[in-house]
Amino acid sequence: QDDRSAAEAGRERNRTPFVDEEGSTIPLSSCFGRRPVVLALVFHRCPLLCNQVLAGLARSLKPLPLLAGVDFDVVAVSIDPEDTPESAKQKKIGYLERYDRPGTEDGWKFLTGRKESIDALCDAVGFHYVQIPTTKQFAHAAGIVVLTPDGRTGQYFFGIDYPPKEV
Repeated sequence: QDDRSAAEAGRERNRTPFVDEEGSTIPLSSCFGRRPVVLALVFHRCPLLCNQVLAGLARSLKPLPLLAGVDFDVVAVSIDPEDTPESAKQKKIGYLERYDRPGTEDGWKFLTGRKESIDALCDAVGFHYVQIPTTKQFAHAAGIVVLTPDGRTGQYFFGIDYPPKEV
């Protein structure tokens, strides 16, 4: 990795934007600039590990006095280019219920995108994945990445449990 931010790398390598859970096309850079971002690279239709990553994230954030959309943002980006805004919206609804902080909806984005956009972001943060052809599932590490407001990598948390005080 180099000193470029995730947002810069995405702009340089790929002009294709992401699509949010409402079906709106947005540039990745629109998720940065205001506050830190907790990035989860998952796939929204995943039946296993990705749900545990997002559940662990919600569990870690819930007891914090800080609020999504005020003190930080959460961006869950699907690594599956076949995921849709509809599947992203269903994930968002479920994890907002787990987070249980009314009024923080704008602090959570669940994005989908084309493979080129996904790969540019994954390369920028050092996230590797492989699609298994026979199952169409993805093999990847479990974890989240905390990014600075300008999109630079701040901290990696691996696994499915993230200590709230460290996040």
